[in-house]
Amino acid sequence: MNSDRRFEGQVVVVTGASRGIGRAIALAFAGEGAAVAAVSTTAKGSHAAAEEITARGGRALAVVADVCREADVTQMVAQAEESLGPIRVLVNNAGIGGPTGTLAGISLADWERVLAVNLTGAFLCCREVLKGMMDRARSAT
Repeated sequence: MNSDRRFEGQVVVVTGASRGIGRAIALAFAGEGAAVAAVSTTAKGSHAAAEEITARGGRALAVVADVCREADVTQMVAQAEESLGPIRVLVNNAGIGGPTGTLAGISLADWERVLAVNLTGAFLCCREVLKGMMDRARSAT
């Protein structure tokens, strides 16, 4: 773990935290002292990320959520804030690759799934986290 601990006491939500870049981001924030909500579409993925963080001495919460679903995102933010505290940082890492092949061969359903995860998911997460941030800013003045 890093001795600088620039995010000590802060809460970070990382979507797509079960593997790859998202897992590395979650571990890096934990190494800097953040409490991390490790979000994945599967319980196995989110728990594995959270367990790795806690095994390294960090504080983590496993959250299962599909960023395309508004209710999941609302619950994700509520869980993170109830368990860890006010969210300070959101990392919208969840994403999927687009369909391959020629444009003529791509189905509308495949195209819409990419947009739902990569664009709508980021929008929903930002909007929900921002609500709490704005409420806290208003109450601080």
